[in-house]
Amino acid sequence: MAIRFLEEKDIKRIIEIYSYYIENTTVTFEYTVPSYDEFKTRFNKIQENYPFIVYEEKGVILGYAYASKQNERMAYSWNCSLSVYLDKNSTGNGVGVKLYSTLLDILKIQGYFNAYALVTVPNEKSFSLHKKMGFELESINKNTGFKFEKWIDVAQWKKTLRDFEKPTTTPLGINDIDKDLIYKIFGKYSK
Repeated sequence: MAIRFLEEKDIKRIIEIYSYYIENTTVTFEYTVPSYDEFKTRFNKIQENYPFIVYEEKGVILGYAYASKQNERMAYSWNCSLSVYLDKNSTGNGVGVKLYSTLLDILKIQGYFNAYALVTVPNEKSFSLHKKMGFELESINKNTGFKFEKWIDVAQWKKTLRDFEKPTTTPLGINDIDKDLIYKIFGKYSK
């Protein structure tokens, strides 16, 4: 088992995992599977400031998770949004917990205060994961997305990562964090 940063060589596998959710579920509101180049652009943009990680077992990626900007306005700089996607055959075995735990530990080091996640309703597995990870359900936005000929509700979950004090700086970019600290976190959850 290994948790590590996503590498360009992983993009094809990540698209395989994600495409299932696009084509068969309302978990994501995307209608079409992004091309390799589109996903590579997304990956590069995210990794400029945020962690984008994968969980690999016996050379096969079983899931991935990443953080991204929660909102464009400066006052939101201490918040981030999270996403996690697992191979459809790898749910319910702790992979999501390991990915989220790793991601949250890194985000704390970066200096984030709040982590948010949007989850379509219904999605019991994701609700269970967020409850287990200490997220609180903040709201359910009714009829906020339309996919597969139906309106879909979206729940917003929040986890506070640190005590609310006056920040001394905006969060550090992922490339500004000591790599040894990150590798220790990877090792902690790769057991």
